Order: sequence, then C-alpha cells, then structure tokens
Amino acid sequence: MYGFIDKIVKTTFPRVRDFKGIDLKNVDTNGNLNIGFKEHVVFPEIIQDSSSVNFGLQVTCVVSARTREEAIALYRKLGFLFRK
Repeated sequence: MYGFIDKIVKTTFPRVRDFKGIDLKNVDTNGNLNIGFKEHVVFPEIIQDSSSVNFGLQVTCVVSARTREEAIALYRKLGFLFRK
C-alpha cells in the first residue's frame, strides 16, 4: 500500500499534464480520497503500445481517520499535494 501511494505521489502525479494539486472536494466527510486519472499512460509500468484503447482509472484511498481534517493532514504527511 505504501509503495503504491509513494509511486502515485512521486511518479504518477508529475506525469499528469497540467497537474496543480488535488481538489479538497475529492476528500469526503469520512476522509476517503477519490482520484480519477483520465489516461492510464501516466503509470510508467503500463506499456503504451500494449493497448490500443485509452482508458481511465479511479483510485480510492480509505483511511481510518476520525474526521475529514485528520484525513487531509494524513494525506499531506504522505506527500499528496492539494490545491489552495
């Protein structure tokens, strides 16, 4: 899990075109974070020539925080960048 989160933060987000941070609206009241990627090619493991279809991907991070604010603080500690 930590390896996947680290890969998203350090490798995938920099590859997303015009990435300016995650909108805080993506964190729900329970602290779960939902991130949608329009193209699968932002993940370096996926060989672009292997698929003729361009597909999106939805990632949901579920945490055991008690409040939304605690969850956002945890995501920031993990390296997620949020819009201001």
